[in-house]
Formats: sequence, C-alpha cells, structure tokens
Amino acid sequence: MNSDKIQIVLKKGLIGLTDIQKDNLRGLGLRHRHQMVVRIDTPSVRGMIKKVIHLLEVGRPTAIKSQPKKKYVEILAADPAVTPAKKKAAAKAPVKKAATKKKEK
Repeated sequence: MNSDKIQIVLKKGLIGLTDIQKDNLRGLGLRHRHQMVVRIDTPSVRGMIKKVIHLLEVGRPTAIKSQPKKKYVEILAADPAVTPAKKKAAAKAPVKKAATKKKEK
C-alpha cells in the first residue's frame, strides 16, 4: 500500500522563491522547513515536485527517517569537561518543567 504514496520533506526555506514556487509548495502542503508530508503519487503531484525539486527531499514513506534528537544525558556524556558525578546525577534527575507564574488578583 505504501507503493502508491510519496513522502516529501521541505529542506530549504521559502525566502527568495518566486510566487509560482511558493504556490507549488503550498499545494503540496508544505509551509515550514523540515516539514514532512505524505501524498498520493499522481502525475499532478509529480509535476509540482518537479518545479521545486531543488528544495525537497523525496522518497517512499519508509525510506526517509529523521535523525533522533540527542538527549541531555548524551550531550553531557560527550563533553570531557563534565565530571562523572555530574553525569550520574543528570542521568537520575527527572526532567524539569518550566515554572509558571500564577496571577494574583
């Protein structure tokens, strides 16, 4: 079933594009950099892709995989300046959420 679909990722920004190129990207459903959409592989979609192929990464839905984001602990582990005690503490520490202020009336 995935053979009739195509995955499109916008790799470049929209600044400096012509109106026709922007309209093609909007028609494909792409608005932001690194946005990914899956469309049915039809001649009209292929034509829109052809107009802006230099801005896109195109493939089958299972072919393109995003890079996993590094966790804070992995970043600390890669830093030689961090002591082993800090690394151990960071691995055990729960993820903190941003504090919100309540308005007083």
